[in-house]
Amino acid sequence: MHLGAPFPDIAVTSQHGPLHLPGDIGSCWSVILFHPEAFTPVCSTELAAIARWRHDLKPNTRFFSVTPDTPARVLEWVRHISDLTGTEVTHACIGDTDRALSRIFFPDTGRSGLKRPRGLFVFDPRQVLVSKAILPEEVGFSTTELRRLIIALSLARLGQAVVPADWRLGRALLDRAQASVPARVDAP
Repeated sequence: MHLGAPFPDIAVTSQHGPLHLPGDIGSCWSVILFHPEAFTPVCSTELAAIARWRHDLKPNTRFFSVTPDTPARVLEWVRHISDLTGTEVTHACIGDTDRALSRIFFPDTGRSGLKRPRGLFVFDPRQVLVSKAILPEEVGFSTTELRRLIIALSLARLGQAVVPADWRLGRALLDRAQASVPARVDAP
């Protein structure tokens, strides 16, 4: 899936029941996390991190985890994480048993040798892909970086500024018209 692509229209099943995406997302930011399978150690820490930090990552952001397991196995995994960490995983975890979502987001799976797709995809409130990262199985993503990315993209979308390297919330942005001149713009 390339940047600028719309969120695919697809029916899926999560531990909360059936969903129709992107319709059930609405007009908010969405993050889709692909995991190679349930109960993997790194992915389990990611689900727990999202559960702990989802409100801090960005209000008005919906999270979805995708794994090739059955919805029943996904529910076992979510309960296991809650029991182990004391953190309730409330975001939708989708059982992609037919790999329909995986084939859309990772069209080269199989041809490229990528047997267990793992990645992170960020969609803006219009449900257009604005960022993606393909991740190794051995290293989890950073919730701090994900939060920074979503806030930075939100600010850049306002059209007033561009976001410099290593930017942090509260720091100066670059004025879009004069990209070399810092301008302070606060987060919405």
